[in-house]
Amino acid sequence: WSSGETRRFNLPEGSAAFRYWRLNFHETFGAGGTVYKVHVAEVGLFGPPTEFRLSVGPWQECEPLGGTYACGDGISRRTVQCYDDENYPQALENCENGPETVTEKGCSLDCPLLQIEGATAHPEFFGILRVTLTAQWMAKILCAAYQVPMTSDPSSGELDGALYKGIGYADDNNGTTDVDGILVTRFAGEEFEVRCKVVGGSLTFGTGRRAVLRPVPLLMGCYADSFSARDLPEYQGVQTQLSCADACFGSQYFGIQMRGKCFCGDTYGRYGVKLPNKTAGLTGCDCNGPYFAYEANCVWEQTTGRFGDETMLPLRVQSVSSNSAQILALVEADARIRCNVTAAG
Repeated sequence: WSSGETRRFNLPEGSAAFRYWRLNFHETFGAGGTVYKVHVAEVGLFGPPTEFRLSVGPWQECEPLGGTYACGDGISRRTVQCYDDENYPQALENCENGPETVTEKGCSLDCPLLQIEGATAHPEFFGILRVTLTAQWMAKILCAAYQVPMTSDPSSGELDGALYKGIGYADDNNGTTDVDGILVTRFAGEEFEVRCKVVGGSLTFGTGRRAVLRPVPLLMGCYADSFSARDLPEYQGVQTQLSCADACFGSQYFGIQMRGKCFCGDTYGRYGVKLPNKTAGLTGCDCNGPYFAYEANCVWEQTTGRFGDETMLPLRVQSVSSNSAQILALVEADARIRCNVTAAG
């Protein structure tokens, strides 16, 4: 406390307007901090009633409940604060109508229209569908995949609970975005139909937009490896899931570790299953990537063909009528084929 300094003391809560105070002034001398009483003042203090005022701020922009760039239901907020006559903040209870003044209210944001351009198998990962779409403005998009044939057209609410779904963001600046997180793990080579909506919206889009997954190799599991003698001996460099399968065409198995190191072989598992080691901070394998495993492989059994290959099957016409035809094709067991019929001009 320096000479000439004025300090403000607040009266304790519940103090009367008039109080008699004794003030003890002390001074500290020397390195040891010895305290000496140097002055005592007895004063009568009269505290006039304090006036309080309520400060209410403007309503802020509507915040969507579904997160940034969602639409539909939202919430708007404003600040409500109580100040005394010296502009010190006080509890709201001191201001008239302070606690009763509303600080939040419901609001709504318009939802943009979507245009679903198409759906395809992801070019790098197994069992993932990629949806290409455009939106009127920046929006948070939820897309879901349903196995064909669909039993009914899903509602907006049913998209929220879909088994196979992914979230993406449509940017009106570049016009097109990819929603590539729809992980479909239970089916190989199956056909799916895609529906999308803006998160928080009630309209669904994408009727008729279909995609066929590539045949998904069978995941054998997480198996230990050795840097000195590889479990899968043939190294094919750093690859994606799909390109590793293609690079290992001709081998019965392929494996991926680290951030995409690809290995091929006809046997696997001589070092056993790789179990998580939580003490060492090792988690085993994450076969969805992007970091697959350390000193271990995610091992898949190879499929019969290269990814993206299409085989022209020899066909034999058995019978033809005015509105139908019976055609035979020689295929392997459990194969999936696609047929298109066009009218000759």
